[in-house]
Amino acid sequence: MDACLDEVSRSGVPLVLGFNRRFHPLYEQARRLIQEGRLGEVRAIQTTFCEPAAPDAMSEWKRHRETGGGVVLDLASHHIDLLRWFLSDEVATVEASINSELTDHDSARLELTMRGGAHVQSWFSCRTALSDWFEFAGERATLRVDRHRPRISLRVPRRLGYGVRTARILPPAAVAAWWLRRAVRPSKEPSYSRALAAFVGVLNGEALPVPGVIDGMRALEVVEAAEESARRATPVDLPGSRLPG
Repeated sequence: MDACLDEVSRSGVPLVLGFNRRFHPLYEQARRLIQEGRLGEVRAIQTTFCEPAAPDAMSEWKRHRETGGGVVLDLASHHIDLLRWFLSDEVATVEASINSELTDHDSARLELTMRGGAHVQSWFSCRTALSDWFEFAGERATLRVDRHRPRISLRVPRRLGYGVRTARILPPAAVAAWWLRRAVRPSKEPSYSRALAAFVGVLNGEALPVPGVIDGMRALEVVEAAEESARRATPVDLPGSRLPG
């Protein structure tokens, strides 16, 4: 990984990682709410990312870990990157269990602790129904963002009495534009085209906040730590990890 970073630095070639989920308008809106402090301190997060596929319907590379397959490398890497991006934080500790039923690493459970103290529980599978969501439990509110639904959900305490209510959130322009496109193509996934547009912008010299080689390295470090944790059946600390206190 260090050699790759050095080569990119020497070459001066623009490099953007394919973490396209960062460019989904719902995820951008969710991150803005977190960064603005609408949830207060985020204490706990649950995530699920499942892409069901029968082995005979999979691309050959997806069936084998050595060719880049397996849900930890293929799916969890996206959620690991998003956690770093949503929270502006790094993973401190990872504990994992990984199963290989029909193909290599076809399901996995990860428990992460972020350096800032937030605890994360995640499930990844190609043997479970289609899903891709995050739920953040903060001190003041709970936020759910689901890639397969058109709106995020922000739940806050009721003003009067016990319980919670759904806070009204105005959609930013990017979300509203996506809603219009969904009216024609309900299954339209906007993050791929928006990520490509950002890459073209970088090639044209624009200073855009895009995921780079460091982001890829950080995600891969967590993936490798998860695999080590599953082999050893014990939590694994990430390099330089420090927890508060």
